[in-house]
Parts: sequence; C-alpha cells; structure tokens
Amino acid sequence: MPKRCGWVKMANPLYIAYHDEEWGRPLHDDQALFELLCMETYQAGLSWETVLNKRQAFREAFHGYHLQGVADMTDEELELEDGEAVITPGFFDKCTYMVEGAQTGEVSILDRDGEAYVTVRFDAPLFALWSPEGKEAPFLCIEPWYGRCDAVDFEGSLAERPYENALAAGGSFDAEYAIVFA
Repeated sequence: MPKRCGWVKMANPLYIAYHDEEWGRPLHDDQALFELLCMETYQAGLSWETVLNKRQAFREAFHGYHLQGVADMTDEELELEDGEAVITPGFFDKCTYMVEGAQTGEVSILDRDGEAYVTVRFDAPLFALWSPEGKEAPFLCIEPWYGRCDAVDFEGSLAERPYENALAAGGSFDAEYAIVFA
C-alpha cells in the first residue's frame, strides 16, 4: 500500500485517488489548472471531500472546464415574485440564475405542501441558484455571493465595479451564512 498523508479520508475512494494520482504533482495543462483553481474556490464554502464527491457534477455544469465554454456561460437574472421563484423541469436549461439587489436574505426549498425543509440564510447582496443544465440533477446549489466578475462589456474602473468589496492592507472580510434543516 502506498504511503499516504494523514488527511486522506481512507473510506473515500475519490479522496484516495486524488491523493495518489493528483496531489502534489505539477500541472502544466491550462484546462487542468483552471479546474484545480475552481475546485480550490469551492473549498471556501465546502469541505474538500464534498468538492471531490461533486467533482463530476461540477465538470458537467462548467462544460468540462473548457475555458471557452465557461466564458460563454451567461447569468440569467431572476426577479422574485412575492419573494418566490418556482423551479420547474427545464428551469436550469439556461444555466445559472442570479438574484441581485438584496431581494432576500434567505432561500428555502419547500416540499409539496409548501413547508420549508431546507433554508439558507445569508447576508450577501446577491446569490446564485444553479444545477447542471439540462440534467434534471437531484441537487440545487444555493450560493451567496459577496461580489461578482465584470460583465463582458464592462470598461469602468475597479471602484466602479458592481458589488466591489475593497479592503485596506491587512484588513479582513467577515460574512456568515446558516443552513437550517427542518
């Protein structure tokens, strides 16, 4: 058996494969580097084990991490009606839905009787709802966002960026969210 680091979750074959085949090895392929960079950003809110477990779904959602496929993705802006959006089959066929302007500070998933069984509360000014497009996947991602990338046609200064968060040298940014299961 190969020697493994103590942080490897031995009960998870994806974790073992990541350690044995990828971790600590140099990458020179742009697509592989882009995937790793994205995976590292997911770890800001998810455990590394969760990132590895959802890796294939992320690949499907983000066009196999082909740079042009990701660059061509669009954010569909979603206006809530009375604070609600009904997710129906085909809802994510256009990709991600962005809810802007602090329309709400929480998202709940309701059962057929209208009772919340999962609620995510956050202090973010915008959030995204997504699931792999065209897959009718059995999960929904709710991502509070505290900033966003520039629009393709944005030509302003850094200070003019929407949802810009600026920190002084040595400053920190604190935010929180809660996930409540009924």
